[in-house]
Amino acid sequence: MDQLYREATNEETQTFLNSDFLDVEASFVSTNVTVPNRKRIALVNETLSRFSNEEKQAIYDYTNQYGQVTYTDGKFKIENDDDLKFVLWGIEQRFYTTLIGGEKRVANSIISI
Repeated sequence: MDQLYREATNEETQTFLNSDFLDVEASFVSTNVTVPNRKRIALVNETLSRFSNEEKQAIYDYTNQYGQVTYTDGKFKIENDDDLKFVLWGIEQRFYTTLIGGEKRVANSIISI
């Protein structure tokens, strides 16, 4: 359980913020990242390491479809912790659209079936 819900270290957090698919504002540094996002980063790092380049691009496109964070020239613009949260949710594939009504939503928890 500790491994599943562990916090990313400062080094892991900074490495993630330096990812080539992120354009992080200079004033937003690893110390600005909240504990919930540090936990998400720890999970997402593992997820991204298993993806091919094509799968990563598909995840970035999927995340961009939900339009919560500016995406320009293949990079998400991260100005604050909320921007980071939305990108992390996208990588975790937590966005979905309801079949009836087409409402865009975020899954707060998931159970694989």
